[in-house]
Order: sequence, then structure tokens, then C-alpha cells
Amino acid sequence: DLTEAGARLDWRAAPGWSTAIALTASGTHQVLARRSVQGELSRQLEGGWVASALVRHSLYRNAEVAMLGAGVERYLAAAGGGDWRGAAQLSATRLAGGGSGGGLRLQLDRSWAGGARLGLIVAGGREAESPAAGQWVVRGVRAVALAGQWPLAPGWALTGDVSTTRVDDLYHRSGARLGVRRDF
Repeated sequence: DLTEAGARLDWRAAPGWSTAIALTASGTHQVLARRSVQGELSRQLEGGWVASALVRHSLYRNAEVAMLGAGVERYLAAAGGGDWRGAAQLSATRLAGGGSGGGLRLQLDRSWAGGARLGLIVAGGREAESPAAGQWVVRGVRAVALAGQWPLAPGWALTGDVSTTRVDDLYHRSGARLGVRRDF
């Protein structure tokens, strides 16, 4: 049984600039992080482009992991209304006292008027982990997710995703998340 709680706050820091902070916690931190904090900064550019950077620190049962990421997004208007969004993000991770890894995440979303959204995420890379205190290994990771958002009322939305992740031949996990989003 894997459970996790989280919160995220997004805000516009200045015209064209957005920032966010996200926190998560898990009482069942066998696979999930016991605690994590993530900060993001993004800048709107001309022609529907957005550039972003993020930093995340995660604390697991036997390890601490720092992650840096950089990404680019492109928004395109769709015929008949709505928008398409394509995104790519490169990341580098570092296990405290151990190895490092990196990855690539690709995402394609479609959004519609009123706030509905559906997206596909494909990711892969190398992940450093600590199976026991003072030990570390680097493993291959592949993941696929389908994520969506459905408006409930003005300023409120239901969010959810289903995903599957494989870490070499060590384990394969699949799951679903459901949440509520409130825009202020």
C-alpha cells in the first residue's frame, strides 16, 4: 500500500514569469519519498514557447536525492478550439554520497475551453538509488502516464493520472492518483 499527500502553489511572479513550490510526504516511503520539496521558475517567450528550470530535494528511507531540471514547452492553437502543448525536460540527479543519473521526459497535452485537459507523458533515464545505508546503484527507469483535468465548478477541477514505471528488472509499479485542484 503506497500513499502520498502533496500540495502545490503556483503564482505569477511578474509579467511573463511564473513560479511554483510543491511539497509531498509519504508515511509508506518504501518507494515514494518520505518528504520532498520542489521549486520551479518559468518564463514565457515569443511564439508560444516557454522555458523552465526546477530544483527538487527528496528524502527517502536510506537516501537523499537532489535533482536539477531544464525544460522547454510549445503551445499551438488547435483547429476548432483548444490548444496543443508539447514539452521536453532534461534532468540530472545526484544521490548524497553516491552516484548520479539523468533523464528525459516528453509530454503531449490537449486542452479545451473551460479547463479540461488530457496528456500523455513518456520518460526514461538512469536513476541512482541506495538499497542500504552507504550503498548505491544506478538503474534504468522507464515510465508512461496518462494525465487529465476535468472542471467541476468555476475555480475547481478534478485531476487524475494513471501510470506505470519499470526500474530495470528490479520492480514494476503501476498506479493511479486522484485529486482536487483549486485556482484562486
